[in-house]
Amino acid sequence: MSSCWGALDIFQCTTALQRSLIPSERVIQQSPDSPDIQDTEGDRENRIHTFSTELGREKAFILGIKVLLVEYGIAIVVGASSASTLFSKFVSVAGHCLLALALWFRSRSVDVKNNSSAISFYMFIWKLFYAGNVLMLFYR
Repeated sequence: MSSCWGALDIFQCTTALQRSLIPSERVIQQSPDSPDIQDTEGDRENRIHTFSTELGREKAFILGIKVLLVEYGIAIVVGASSASTLFSKFVSVAGHCLLALALWFRSRSVDVKNNSSAISFYMFIWKLFYAGNVLMLFYR
């Protein structure tokens, strides 16, 4: 296994970093609760097909929460199986459990018909993604 500290390995590390970020970007961009929930009317007027225009705001929101909870479940399994030390396993599993609980409890108070509530929740999801990226440092 090569390390990213050698001068010759910079290209390999950059490529590995890009490959690891691509799935995260795709999940965020394709997530059913992306910013188009608060702009459903504008999407309908411009004939843009999104989850919220096809399913409705509430169903798209619920689907998005379920997708994100499944992603946290996968992160918990990966953290439990791939972390090298007991401390790393504990931090990654407990951290993702806390993030999933925070997502669940915060989603229960969102009024999807209120644009400011939807935008606030969307910004909260980004904070969860950033916290999840910090937890990924504990995977070995």
